[in-house]
Amino acid sequence: MGELVGVLAVVAALAIGVLLGFLARGLWASQAFRMAQEKAGRIISDARAQQKELILQAKEETLRLQREADDEGRGRRTELAALERRLLERDEQLDQRTEMLEAPALPRLAPGMLVGDRSGPGLRLVNDVITEMVPGGEEAVDAMHVALIGRSGRWITRSRLVGGR
Repeated sequence: MGELVGVLAVVAALAIGVLLGFLARGLWASQAFRMAQEKAGRIISDARAQQKELILQAKEETLRLQREADDEGRGRRTELAALERRLLERDEQLDQRTEMLEAPALPRLAPGMLVGDRSGPGLRLVNDVITEMVPGGEEAVDAMHVALIGRSGRWITRSRLVGGR
């Protein structure tokens, strides 16, 4: 009977040891599982924070690029407006030059055409502003025969012009 009690004690101790080992293993496994879950939670939380940060950085970069594009667009519009203004000025200058070139040429005067009748009255320049009539028939050596011709090329008047005294 002593042996039986010894065997039963060993079996009971073995059963209690197995049971305690199983419980310790379960406790250790659940603790390891909890630690793994906490670590996974921290990793997920860090990943979400990093994701938010990356999204924020991407939005800031997008805004920066959009501002740069807007600034560049404004600069180009300003440059194009200046070029357009310069082109319009050149076009206007070309139009003026074309009008000058297309203006009717003054008719060529035949020799003696202005000399005509020297007995008619003329104008004498008294100074830069005042003129006086020269009576017909009076001829001065420095008399200049002039004609006033309109834009259309038609005669307006002709006369003699005598220098100042």
